[in-house]
Amino acid sequence: MRPKLRRALRNYIEAELADYHQIKRDILEVREDIIEQSPESNNPTYTKASKLLTCKRLKRMVQVVRAIEKVMERLPPEKQKLVELRYWSNYLTIEGIAIKIQCDRRTVYRWLEGILIAIAVELGEWDAEYAG
Repeated sequence: MRPKLRRALRNYIEAELADYHQIKRDILEVREDIIEQSPESNNPTYTKASKLLTCKRLKRMVQVVRAIEKVMERLPPEKQKLVELRYWSNYLTIEGIAIKIQCDRRTVYRWLEGILIAIAVELGEWDAEYAG
């Protein structure tokens, strides 16, 4: 039996999944804010590029979005639908999701655990050797 995610890590990844669309909007907003700032030096292009590359918040948001997208791209359609139903739409219960995608609720729990672990691996928060 493979180890389970710690509750705190699970909650973090689920929060990032639930906020995925807002995070994408925030990335655009932060980039726009940096680009529109008035120059503080003789070389405004360098200053803005440097801020875009060194902004820790921006880096983390981009890392989260890329991890979620990478995992989502690899998922079969029924598991993509599971993520959409659980985190991005009506926030159905596990039982409601199981009915909607026509599987057992234990299967939903297993799939969710695997998806969360895959995202944790992509974020570098979980050892890939345990994800197998």
